[in-house]
Amino acid sequence: RVEYTPASALLIGYANFIGNELPDSVPAETRIFNQAFARVGVATGTAAWVTVDYGTQAEHRWYGLTLVARHPLSARVAINGRLERYADPDQVIIASLGAGGFEATGASLGLDVSSPAGVAGGAPGGVLWRTELRGFWGDRPLFPQRGGGLGQRSGFIVTSLALSL
Repeated sequence: RVEYTPASALLIGYANFIGNELPDSVPAETRIFNQAFARVGVATGTAAWVTVDYGTQAEHRWYGLTLVARHPLSARVAINGRLERYADPDQVIIASLGAGGFEATGASLGLDVSSPAGVAGGAPGGVLWRTELRGFWGDRPLFPQRGGGLGQRSGFIVTSLALSL
């Protein structure tokens, strides 16, 4: 991983992985994964990220694109949004229940609530509680449905709690 900060409000970088990810019980295949990313922030604390992923393994290819934005509403509360696209037609990374591989678009809107640093048992980084409303749309039926079968859409609410040390 290489990161470069040409200005205080801009970070750009590149990361990769080259190696075998298959179990020892099958012949090795070299996987090459590349990720390019950038983060732009402004004095108000608003920030935006873009990440582009591209991978190969044998004759298989996959890619992902993610755009994320976060805007603070106060010192402890922020809203965030995310748009993403992922395509793995040969199911190297994501095994789909449907035929034709995995290709989907997603979006989310969330709320972050953080504790001040130094609380939660003395953790210097504090605690972050994130709640998001997430939705995904497949190019074909991909997502299990309540009544059985597969559908092109999926949505849910997710919450997480992170402790930074």
